Amino acid sequence: MRTLTISDDFIRTSNLTDSDTGVAWDVSTATDISATVVSSDYKTLYCTATALNSGDSGSDWSNGVIVVSIPAATTAEIADHIDGKDTAVIAVQVTLGGVKTTVRDAVTVISGHIA
Repeated sequence: MRTLTISDDFIRTSNLTDSDTGVAWDVSTATDISATVVSSDYKTLYCTATALNSGDSGSDWSNGVIVVSIPAATTAEIADHIDGKDTAVIAVQVTLGGVKTTVRDAVTVISGHIA
């Protein structure tokens, strides 16, 4: 499981694939791809959603490769919900052809200790 440290930049590459076929999901024509962090029960939004960028180093949207990049100022918002260590979910919403689809990945969230 990936780890997110509160108040640090969270930058991870993720491969989007069709859950039925395993084929890479071409999201190159997506009008929006955004990521946020939510509680593991999906009931609480922990931080503001961040728009992802197709130009980020390592991304290849036509082959389903995205870079989930959430800035430190945004991950700092999670401290209002988690103190110490807990499991949460990175939710990535893709808007493609007017249809919104959300994919999720569990993450361990820990408090940061270096200012």
